[in-house]
Amino acid sequence: MNDLKSLEYRINTALDRIRSHVGEQAGQSDLRAQLATQQAANAALEDRVAALKARQDDKIAKLEAEVAAHADRMTELDGALQRLRAANADLREEADALRQAAMDGVPDAADINRALIAEVEALQADRAAEAAEVAALLGELKPALQQEG
Repeated sequence: MNDLKSLEYRINTALDRIRSHVGEQAGQSDLRAQLATQQAANAALEDRVAALKARQDDKIAKLEAEVAAHADRMTELDGALQRLRAANADLREEADALRQAAMDGVPDAADINRALIAEVEALQADRAAEAAEVAALLGELKPALQQEG
């Protein structure tokens, strides 16, 4: 009977060890499955981060290009305004000289008329350039104001 109890004890011990190993293997399988799930989630996050970085880089490049374009437009506009103002100053001087000559009785009335017409046209061009300058400034300010609002 002792042998039977001894065998029963040994069998139960062996079964307990088997159950223990099976439980550990099941636990390892669960851990492996969790690891695989976490690795897949990590890979998905890395893909999202890469996509976000690419979009951000594209937006930055577009914004830099817009800033450069705006700066170029402002430089061109400034140059045009400076040239226009200088031409208007010259035209005013000539018109003043013509008026003075007319008062002295020397020039022809048609010359005076042409000078005055040219002066009016130059003043209109000056006002148009100033309006273009205001429009360019408003174009620059609108996006900033829309972002704040």
